[in-house]
Amino acid sequence: MMLKRNNEVQHSVTHLHDLLISLQAVVVQQDSFIEDQRQTLNERLVANSSRHSSSSSLSSSSSSRPSSLIEQEKHRSLERQRQEAATLQKQQAAHQEEKRKREKAWDMKERCLAEREERLQAEEEQSRKRHQELAEEAETLQRKKEEYQGELERLREAQRRLERDKDALRRDTERLEDLQREESEQLQKYQRTPSTTSEDSMRSHSTWSLDLDSKEAAEQLKGVELSSSAPAKEPFLRIGSKRMGKHFNPFSSSSSSKPQGAEKESQLPRLLQLTKPKEKKDKRKKKGKGELTPTESNATVMSDPQNDGDIFFC
Repeated sequence: MMLKRNNEVQHSVTHLHDLLISLQAVVVQQDSFIEDQRQTLNERLVANSSRHSSSSSLSSSSSSRPSSLIEQEKHRSLERQRQEAATLQKQQAAHQEEKRKREKAWDMKERCLAEREERLQAEEEQSRKRHQELAEEAETLQRKKEEYQGELERLREAQRRLERDKDALRRDTERLEDLQREESEQLQKYQRTPSTTSEDSMRSHSTWSLDLDSKEAAEQLKGVELSSSAPAKEPFLRIGSKRMGKHFNPFSSSSSSKPQGAEKESQLPRLLQLTKPKEKKDKRKKKGKGELTPTESNATVMSDPQNDGDIFFC
């Protein structure tokens, strides 16, 4: 746009320069024409004067020519000179008028060119300011674009991190569901056979109480040995009783959690192995003393809470 305007201004300036050159050429031509006319007029005046002198000499020499003809010829020559001077003055006036008009047109064109140059300078200044503003806007847009790209990258990283957290959480939930399912299945397995475990525990408790009654006499005879070894064994007995009290309750009919069920499952075969040789002795004793019912055995076991903490296995 600016280049186009500059080209137009340059073209107009060159056109005006050509017009001025042509005007100067015309003025020079007119001046030369006027000079030529002046020279011809002077030559004619000189010729007329020479003619007049020659005519006067002829008139003086030849007295036969009448004076009236000489006067008429003088009058005609003067009239021609006046006409030529009038035409010359008219031509000079027209030339001056044309010169003034052309100078006026030239002044107007110069003023127009000056105004156009001022407008072009103002437009160039505005275009320069606009170009600077556009450059600043481009820089701000580039900076905003970089900030937006950085924010977008951070958001993508956060989204990827969130997806990883979601996957980890999903795996954890699936793992927990699997563990809960396994625990529920194991609990269901243990809860399906509560009667057998309760009967085994009742048998072991009854045989155990009878065995304790039969050994009371032997323990009283060994009181001295037990009193000497009691301070060393008492902490282990208490620790064993505490552990057994925490993890194993021989009077419970069903397991409450998975670790207690596993400990019971591991301890029941040991109890059964310990009670097998004792059952034979108990049968022999029951023949002499009479058999105890399961309710009486439970009552004897439950009536002695202090023995629960002192039970331990080798």
